[in-house]
Amino acid sequence: SFDRSGAIGALRAIARWDGANWNGLRGTNEPPNTVLTILPQAEGRLLVGGLGTSHLHLWNGASWSLALGLQRGGATPLAHALAQRASTVVVGGSFQDVSAADFSGAQPAANIAEWTAGQIMAVGTGLGTGVNGPISAVAVIGGDVYVAGAFNRAGSTAVRSIARWNGSTWADVGGGLSYGPGNAASVFGPAYANTLLVQGDT
Repeated sequence: SFDRSGAIGALRAIARWDGANWNGLRGTNEPPNTVLTILPQAEGRLLVGGLGTSHLHLWNGASWSLALGLQRGGATPLAHALAQRASTVVVGGSFQDVSAADFSGAQPAANIAEWTAGQIMAVGTGLGTGVNGPISAVAVIGGDVYVAGAFNRAGSTAVRSIARWNGSTWADVGGGLSYGPGNAASVFGPAYANTLLVQGDT
C-alpha cells in the first residue's frame, strides 16, 4: 500500500517502472489503496484485486474497468490471490458470491471462483462448493489448482490449510499444513521443477 513513487507524486497502490521512470495507472474505477494481487493478461492488460473493494479491476493499458463483482454478506469481500489456468482466471479470497461487475447474476462461490471471457462459475462440488475459509494463495501446476489458506474442508473433503482441485474433485495435499487462526500458508512461490513451493506461517 503506497501513494507515492519516486518523484512522480500521487499514486494509488500500483505503479509501473519502465526501466527509467515510474508511471501511475490512475483513472476512474482504479483499484483501492491496498492492492493484494496482480495478474498480467494478454495485450498489456492487468487484473487486480485488493482490500476495500467489491470488485476485481481490469487495466486495458489505458484505463480501468470493473471486471467481476464479489459479495460477502454484510462484510467487505476480499480477492487475495489470482492465477491463470489456460484461458480461465482463478480467483481466491474471502467471499460468498460472485457476479457480473454490476452485481447481476450472482451465484454462490465459497471463497474461490473461475472467470473466463466474462463468464463466472464457482469451483468445486459437494459441501459449500469451494472451501470453508479464506484463501490466501492460488497456484496452477499441470492444470491442477492448488489453494492455501485458513480452511479445513474443500468441498466435502477434509483438508488442512491446503487443497488441490483437478477440474472435477477436491483432494488433500500430503496431509496438509498446520491449521488454526492466523496460522496458514500465505504465498505460493513460482513452480520449481513442476513442484509447489509454499511459504508463510505454517
